[in-house]
Amino acid sequence: MKKIPLLLMFLFLSNVLYSQTAEEYFNRGNSKSDLTDYRGAIADYSKALELDPKNLSTYFNRGNSKSNLAD
Repeated sequence: MKKIPLLLMFLFLSNVLYSQTAEEYFNRGNSKSDLTDYRGAIADYSKALELDPKNLSTYFNRGNSKSNLAD
């Protein structure tokens, strides 16, 4: 029974320590776009916008990736 709280604390801490920021998603989207993985880039840009909806560069880059897919 003592293992359950320990497990919950471990899961919570690992989630906090390994969470990604909007900037990290933005950079990952840029990398995917450079590799012509536009769908992956769009997904990363969208996640970055969830975390920071005021970043105009992210909207611009996501729009360019959509344009490259003729979407």
